[in-house]
Amino acid sequence: MSLIDITGTPILPRLAYLRSVFALARWKPEVKEDSKKRSRERLDFMLEMMKSHPEHFQSEQDFQNMMHFYPSRF
Repeated sequence: MSLIDITGTPILPRLAYLRSVFALARWKPEVKEDSKKRSRERLDFMLEMMKSHPEHFQSEQDFQNMMHFYPSRF
């Protein structure tokens, strides 16, 4: 199959245009109003854990482990 139609214009630019048109119409997730509240809760949880157990949070690896064990909080 040729990439040039009867008029001699390449098909790919038109396909790229159609793809860009449909990409604009894609579903975009809603930003929930409680996202600020949820972010604040996560931050408070982290600060609380850091205050109560400072010896366990000395590196980035410690935070990654925490995120692994408490996935619902992050």
